Amino acid sequence: MVAGCCIFLVSHPAFVDISWRDRTRGRKSQRGRSHFGKLRSQGPAGLTVPRRGPYAARVSTRHAYRRPRLDSLHGRCLDAKRAARLRELASAYLELGQPAAAAEILKGALVLDNTRAVARVWLALSLYRQGDFAQALAWLEGPPAGEGPERWFLSGLVLRDLGRLPESLAALGRALAADPAFPDAYLERGRILLRLGRAAEALAEAGRLLEARPGASTGLLLRARALLALGHATEAAAVVRELPTAQRSFEALELLIRALRIGGAPDGEVDAEFSTARERLSADARVELLYARDLMLRSLADPGAAERAEGVLRRLLERPALSDATRATVCFSLSELLAQENRDPEGARRMLEQGLSLAPDHPQGLLARASLELGRRRPSRALRDLLRVLLVDPQEPRLPLLLARALVIISDDEAVSGFLGLLLHAVPAEAPALLTRVLRLTEEEGRAAALEDVRREAHRMKNRLAVLAANLTDDRQGEVRERAQELYRDWAAFLKTLRAAPERVQPLDPADVLRRAVQEAAGDAGRIACSLPGDLPLVQGDVAALASALANVLRNALEASPPGQAIEVRVRSRDEGRRVEFCVIDFGPGIALADQPLVFEPGFSRKPSGSGLGLSVARAVVLGHGGRLRLASAPGGPTTVTIELPALGDILGRGEEPHGRTGVAG
Repeated sequence: MVAGCCIFLVSHPAFVDISWRDRTRGRKSQRGRSHFGKLRSQGPAGLTVPRRGPYAARVSTRHAYRRPRLDSLHGRCLDAKRAARLRELASAYLELGQPAAAAEILKGALVLDNTRAVARVWLALSLYRQGDFAQALAWLEGPPAGEGPERWFLSGLVLRDLGRLPESLAALGRALAADPAFPDAYLERGRILLRLGRAAEALAEAGRLLEARPGASTGLLLRARALLALGHATEAAAVVRELPTAQRSFEALELLIRALRIGGAPDGEVDAEFSTARERLSADARVELLYARDLMLRSLADPGAAERAEGVLRRLLERPALSDATRATVCFSLSELLAQENRDPEGARRMLEQGLSLAPDHPQGLLARASLELGRRRPSRALRDLLRVLLVDPQEPRLPLLLARALVIISDDEAVSGFLGLLLHAVPAEAPALLTRVLRLTEEEGRAAALEDVRREAHRMKNRLAVLAANLTDDRQGEVRERAQELYRDWAAFLKTLRAAPERVQPLDPADVLRRAVQEAAGDAGRIACSLPGDLPLVQGDVAALASALANVLRNALEASPPGQAIEVRVRSRDEGRRVEFCVIDFGPGIALADQPLVFEPGFSRKPSGSGLGLSVARAVVLGHGGRLRLASAPGGPTTVTIELPALGDILGRGEEPHGRTGVAG
């Protein structure tokens, strides 16, 4: 037996550094001992293998497993002792944080003995730690992986990280069925239930975890998170305070501060918690960062809090041992603080760029840049950053608000529809709750934007009237009076679009809408070439409002065209008669790409005497009739503005009552 062992050790390069004494002692000590053990996670990082055996302290980084050469196929399952020694060596590599080496050794152990479930589970664990989730799941699903709780617990972790949360819950449930006293399975199930928005079930899992492990900090924190998600902030804070002060981690402090703030605790109580934590966890930069973020929240009511927060953040940047991720987070927080009330816009921009250079994919930096782009009315650029945040952290609390602001700014309805479809495919598990929140916030942001438009346009109108009054002379009274009347008409039309629905809704012939629009818009009707088929379906709405909206588009096209150049109006039905389009084409210089997102915004105009309300009024009217207004242009022209309205038959197909044909022009 000694000679056989010596031959094996000499022929196997992974055992070169192991002394003879360790080899003989290891062989005897492992006799009759199970190499499986029980895999238990020590936290959210995953599974760990306990330190034991003679090889754990002697493994060096240069060891590499080479597949043993078998003399015959019959040797495949005939060397169980050799396979056991390889599993022991693999456990040492796992403990030393070298999952790739452990995986190669375990593959060799499976060649020698493929009947042991422990080898397959450990191999899946090695692959999981390398980030190869698909291969890890494949090894767990193939036979014989056993029916032990470790196999199903690891399956639950892999499925969780793959985003397959319902399947992960089922796998963790099977782990608990195999071993009801498996506390980590309760913990992971509770966390997943919170991610799915099922806080009441997560609270029940926390109770089961505390029954299996009374007083465990993980169970108390899970219970506190579930209570907070259910709206019981005071109870959540009380649960966190059950932990002894010496055992409170940063996660416990963060949860406690959040519960206190939601519960309306005074600043003095929050400061007392911070004072204790900053003294006890002085080496943890996250505590100082959390304190600075809390001061930033107070700065809206307390100007002195902003200066204190800036001091805390700048002292953090001076720490030499700060990691890049933490330093980037400090830069983003400082950028946000400097951007408040335009304290230092240039400094805010520099801090943001510095943070993104350290962590290009950090959610906080991407959100800050997206907010900056939205302030500049660049929603497409903002959406690129928001989508990256969505894929990394779909539960980021500020994400729905910024998404709603971007959707309010975008004037292209097809772009909005495409983005919502992308959201559903990118995060199918979180999409329903996230989409509901985004749509509600979009309604609120749209209302706020409308009120801001009214405030801004009222201020603009006041300034224009003041300029007119200053220019009022005897020889210019007629010109000034005409200009004042024009401004009043534009302002009245803008205010009229703020109503939620058209005033008079009736079936309309598209030819009648076009005829009224041409009469209203054209001083020279000969410059408008119309193409109108005779079999158009009816539309429904307020004929005066629709004609006025189309007239605004016609006027803009005529003003953009060279003198004497005609514009084209093409009316056609689309989607098998379900929609009617009015396409207005001018052959002017076109619209710059930078200006196109702003064309339909109230007050935007490149004309010296323009009010900037015409196309904004037109878009509001069309949207109020259930339609869409689209723009297609390129520098050098031509420019096409399309008004798309639902046909009456399509509206009736959705369940609305028909109206009489009275009022339709013959």
